[in-house]
Amino acid sequence: MQTFPGESWRHVPQPGRGRAGCLFPRHLIISGMTARLAVLLCAITVAACNDGLEPTPPPNPGFVGQVRFVPGTWPSTDSLAQIQLWIFAARTVPHDSASIVNGILMSPVTIFLYPSLSTPLPTAVDSLDYTFHVPTGSYQYLGVLQHFGADFAISSFKVVGIYQNPDAPGVPLPLTVSDVALARDVNITVNFHQPPPQPF
Repeated sequence: MQTFPGESWRHVPQPGRGRAGCLFPRHLIISGMTARLAVLLCAITVAACNDGLEPTPPPNPGFVGQVRFVPGTWPSTDSLAQIQLWIFAARTVPHDSASIVNGILMSPVTIFLYPSLSTPLPTAVDSLDYTFHVPTGSYQYLGVLQHFGADFAISSFKVVGIYQNPDAPGVPLPLTVSDVALARDVNITVNFHQPPPQPF
């Protein structure tokens, strides 16, 4: 068998022939293994690229913003123990106690609360940033709702801040929530000494 300088050979047994077999240059065997490894890595890369090309799922619909509390207007510490605050988003403007209770508690819900009915906002803070996820659609009235006491009487609720028209203070600014992107800069100022006009 003719060999070439610097070339090594490897005996490769063939099935059913004991020690008999073929001789292949070692560099050809290594090259074949390298080729198979390259194909495998290529397949993994293509699979990863295919996953990367999948469309990004749309965000949960809703809106983001900040609630700012005017310094020096928070109620006394004793009163804070009985106060609950929520950010609210109402499909329509509530005009009586029935529309508030039904909007919050009945199905379909038309008044959504943030963080949740059982979890009010923190108190005695200067401001807070929030992300409020709500179903898509139009909301006519957004703001901060205060509840005082233990019952759900209409007299225990007060709107203490609203998302308002900057050109017409005190007038609610409607908001449309889409499934394309979160609505941004839904900012609300709360002044406990000067609440906005009440809808009920």
